[in-house]
Amino acid sequence: MTEEVKNRNGVGLAGVIVSAIALVLCWVPVLNWILWPSGLILSIIGVCKKPRTLGFVGLGISLSGIILMIILMTAFVGGGLAAAL
Repeated sequence: MTEEVKNRNGVGLAGVIVSAIALVLCWVPVLNWILWPSGLILSIIGVCKKPRTLGFVGLGISLSGIILMIILMTAFVGGGLAAAL
């Protein structure tokens, strides 16, 4: 009898889910600062396990979310500075 080994990457899947939630909720400041590092860390751990596909997907989503968050923060700060002048 042979045992079937199911290749699943639960940590990578968790990284994808948390990163996607962080991307959708990128406009919520405090929640986003909690979600994107969590998604990034889970995705990095998911890249270290096989199969690596979900880890790379989560890493891409998380990095996209970080870039979007930085763009939104600079837009809000820049808009606030322009209004103050």
